[in-house]
Amino acid sequence: MGNELKCVRSVFLSTLDETNRFVSEVLENKNSYLSGVTTTDKRGKHTCAQIAQVKLDDVINHINRFPAYESHYTRRENDKKYLPSHLNMTKMYYLYCENVDGPVSRKIYESEFKKMKLSFKERKTDTCHKCDVLFMKIKVEEDINLKAELQEELNNHHNAADMAYQEKKIDKIMAQNDPTVKCFTLDLQQCLATPDIHTSVAFYKRLYWAYNLTVTDLGSNVSTCYVWHECIAKRRANEIASCLYKELMSSPNTVKTVTLYSDTCAGQNKNSHVASMFTFLLQKKKSIDEIHHKFLIPGHTRMESDSDHSAIEKQKKKNETTIYHPHDWATLIRCTRKKFEVVEMEQIDFIDFANLLKTYLVLRKKEKNLYGMIVSG
Repeated sequence: MGNELKCVRSVFLSTLDETNRFVSEVLENKNSYLSGVTTTDKRGKHTCAQIAQVKLDDVINHINRFPAYESHYTRRENDKKYLPSHLNMTKMYYLYCENVDGPVSRKIYESEFKKMKLSFKERKTDTCHKCDVLFMKIKVEEDINLKAELQEELNNHHNAADMAYQEKKIDKIMAQNDPTVKCFTLDLQQCLATPDIHTSVAFYKRLYWAYNLTVTDLGSNVSTCYVWHECIAKRRANEIASCLYKELMSSPNTVKTVTLYSDTCAGQNKNSHVASMFTFLLQKKKSIDEIHHKFLIPGHTRMESDSDHSAIEKQKKKNETTIYHPHDWATLIRCTRKKFEVVEMEQIDFIDFANLLKTYLVLRKKEKNLYGMIVSG
């Protein structure tokens, strides 16, 4: 006890899992006091200086300068808002430091940002919410019987998704071999910012949006991109129905059966306005006998149109093309792939199919037989 023993430095450091710098600083601190007893470690003991409310107000005002948007899918469920996906915390804090004198730390800036119920809009991905929830429930569930039920529900969900993809594959083969059959996939691309520039001033401006509905013919592998901007029309059910009407009306008279695949977005694809357009189309184009609109399982909606959108985004990054006008998006799409056909929609091309439900058509939420009795809900 109290005897000094020599030890190889490297062995001593590896045994205690410490660095040479740590040991040196401890010895230096110990030898600086005659008693050999050092003072108490002061790390984490100091009190933070009170941040002036004026500086916090500057942070809040700066964050509010960026345009925030409601979610297109969940605005009824919460009041959270989203900033554009091309923004991030690093860019925002850099712009903040450029615009104020004596900026607060990034930690404080991020803390105020989180209090404002803001988030950055993530780019569209193929993750499935139901799969993620069931997977986590299975992982934490301890009851064997409940875990088996959850696993069966997950398996049924996967089987339903696989069956939908398999049916799409069968319809695609039919469209390739039978000229009387057409099969399409359709999807609206993520909103296209116009102008697409990355100067600091542009981050504070509300963006002007252009839209691209891609309709892919699975038989001929030709994709038609219907492009318009928000000065002409919005991106609701009537606009989607109008683009589909234009596509189907231009199909050859030899086509008897049409099948369409899309996701289940109620605001765009799965609604009465699109259904009323189909009814109107069957009366106008007598050569078409049947129209089938099939919806893929939510979360498992990967289609050929998504690959087309990915190619457009890659082309934009590859060429570093600057977009000043919505017409520039149409030009970029034309240059992306030879199979792309671009139709720039005009205001006259959009038809009010919703008005059909107020005049010639009746929207019934319950099916009735010939005698007026309700047979199903």
